[in-house]
Amino acid sequence: MNRKSVLVHAESIDFSDPSDIIGTYGFKKTRCNTFITSKTIENIEICFCGLPLERHHTKVKTSYLNRNSNYPTEWNYKEHTTNDEETDAYGEFKYKNDSKRHTSKYLRIDFRTDVKEIAEVLFEAWKLHRPKLLISVTGGAKNFKMKSNIKNAFKKAIFEAATSTDAWLVTGGTEEGIMKVIGEAFRESTIRLGDRRKLVLLGIANWTTIRNNHLLIRKNDVKINDYNREEDDYKSHSDYTYIEKDKGAYLDPNHTHFLLVDKAELNSYGGEIDFSTKLIDFICDSNSDDSTEIPVVVLVVGGGPNTLKVVSSSCAKGSPCLFIDIQGSNGSSNILAYVYRMIEEKLSKLEKESITDDLIDKTLEDDIFTKCKNIWNKKDDEIKEMVSTITEIFKINNFHLLNAFSIESTKQTNEMDEAILHAILKAEKSRIKKKLQQKKEEEEAQEKNLLISQLKLALTWDRIDVAKKYIFENDIMDIFLLNEPMYVAINKDRPDFVQEFLNYGLKLPKYLTYRVLLRLYNDVSENSAFYNLYTRNKFGKKITLCNKKKPYDIQIRFKDIGLIIKQLLDNFYENEYLKKPYDCLTSKDTWRILSQSDEYGQKKKDIEQSILFFSET
Repeated sequence: MNRKSVLVHAESIDFSDPSDIIGTYGFKKTRCNTFITSKTIENIEICFCGLPLERHHTKVKTSYLNRNSNYPTEWNYKEHTTNDEETDAYGEFKYKNDSKRHTSKYLRIDFRTDVKEIAEVLFEAWKLHRPKLLISVTGGAKNFKMKSNIKNAFKKAIFEAATSTDAWLVTGGTEEGIMKVIGEAFRESTIRLGDRRKLVLLGIANWTTIRNNHLLIRKNDVKINDYNREEDDYKSHSDYTYIEKDKGAYLDPNHTHFLLVDKAELNSYGGEIDFSTKLIDFICDSNSDDSTEIPVVVLVVGGGPNTLKVVSSSCAKGSPCLFIDIQGSNGSSNILAYVYRMIEEKLSKLEKESITDDLIDKTLEDDIFTKCKNIWNKKDDEIKEMVSTITEIFKINNFHLLNAFSIESTKQTNEMDEAILHAILKAEKSRIKKKLQQKKEEEEAQEKNLLISQLKLALTWDRIDVAKKYIFENDIMDIFLLNEPMYVAINKDRPDFVQEFLNYGLKLPKYLTYRVLLRLYNDVSENSAFYNLYTRNKFGKKITLCNKKKPYDIQIRFKDIGLIIKQLLDNFYENEYLKKPYDCLTSKDTWRILSQSDEYGQKKKDIEQSILFFSET
C-alpha cells in the first residue's frame, strides 16, 4: 500500500496533542485473557503471564474459577492475550531533575498493531524525516564490555556514520550494553555540534521489561512525564513483587523516540523483535511510499547466542550485515567477523568453479565450536546449535550480504561509514547482477520455448525443409531441447526429422532410456499392426484401453515387445528384451515407471530415484 494513501486523512488532524493519535487510531495495550497456572509463590498461583489471579480482569477470574476439563493448560502470548483497552502510555518524557536532557516521544502499543499506522505516527505525528539509510543495531546488552579507548573510537565512528549518511539508528532502546553506548555517542556528539533536529535514535523495546514503566502512564493535564531510575519508584510498581529482579532495564535517556511493544508477559522479552522487523521492512520497502527503496544495514556489535539468530533471519530477508570486531572483546560479532575473514581468505585462493555452497569446512567448524565454548561455556548440544546457525549464515548465497569491520583505538574512525556504504553497495551489486542474470535466463528460455513451438508445428506439418531453413540455423538450440521433438518424430513416424535431430548432435543411445522406450511402445496407436499383434498374443483377442480392469492390465512390458520381435523374425534373432533385466519387469512395474514419467518419457522432477535396477542414463 502506498504510504500516502495510508496517511491521507492525517492532513486534517492536529497532532500537537498525542490524544489526537489515540482518538483517531485507537492504539491499544495488551492484557492476559486466560489465567493458566505456571508456578506458586507463597501459596499464590502465578499465571504464565507473570501475574496472580487477582491482577487479572474480572472476566478472566470468572472463567478460571468456573473452568472445566477443556480449559487450556499451555499459555502463549499470541493466543491468550487481548487488546480491548486503549493504551495509557504515550506522549513525551524526560529524566526527572535533569533539565539539560531533551524530551523523548514514546508510545505503548499492542504487539498486533498495524505497522502502517505506526509509520503514520513516525512521519506525520512525530514529523520525522524520511531516512536515506536505516541502521538496525543488534548485539550486546547485559555483560557487554568495551575498553574505554575502544568505546570512544566506536562512539565517534557510529555518529559519523549516521550523520554522513543521513541515517536512522534503531536499537532495543534500553540503558544497557551497546544501546547505552550508542545513546552516549548521540548525546556527546549533539552537545558538541549543538544540533540534534535531524538525528533519529529510535528505541523499540518490550513494555513489560522496562523498569519504572508505570511512570510513563499518562496523567491528566501532564504533557511531559518525569521518568527516572530511582529504586524507591521501582519498588512502588504495582507488579514489583512479581518482577524478576535480574530481568528488565531502564530506558536510555538519549534515544529520541520509543515504541514500547506490549505482549502482557512479565519478565519475558521477544514481542518487540518481530514487530521491529515488520516495521523496518515497511519503512524501507519502496512499495510503501512513492520514493525509492531505503537500504537497511544490520550492525552487529557483541551479542550472545540470540544475536546469531537475528543475523540468520536478516540474511534470509536479504539485509546486509556488518560485523563489528571489537578489539579485546568477545561476543557474536567477533566470532562472525573472524569466520568472515577466514572464509574471505579461503575464497581468494579458490577458482570460482570449485566453490561449494558450504563455506565452513570441518577444521573451521571445530575452531568455531571451541571459540563459542570458551565464550559462553554452554552445553555441547547448545554450542552445536550455535555452530549450525553460523554455518547457515555463511552459505555461499549469503556471503555477498556479509561484511566485517574492526574497531581499534589507533584506527581512523571515520572509516565506519565507508564500511557501511561498502556493505550496501556489495549487496546491491550482487542483487542487480543476479536480477540481470535472471532476466537474461528468462529471455533465453522464452526464445527457446518459441523455437520448440515452431519445431513442433513443423513436425505436425511434416515440413523438414522449413525446420532446416528457419529453426536449425539458430545458435541457441540446445541438444537437450530436442528430447520432446524427437519423441514426437518417432511417435508420428517422421524419419527425416529423426535423422536431422541425429545430425544436429542428439545421441540415440543416450536418448532412448528405458523410460522413453516404454513410453513409446505404450503410446502406439490401437489401430497399428504392433498393437493388434500384442493384444492377440497376450489376450487371444484384440482389446482396447476401455476394456481393462486395472490400470496396469494392458501395460506393454519389455518381455511383450521381445516376444513380438521374436515372432516377426521367425525365431532367427534372440533380442535383449527376452533377457535380464528386461524380462523381469512385470505389468505393475511397467505401470509404475510410466506413472513416474511425463508424456515424453522423461523422469518427473519430483521422482528422486530410479525404479528397480534400471539406470536413468
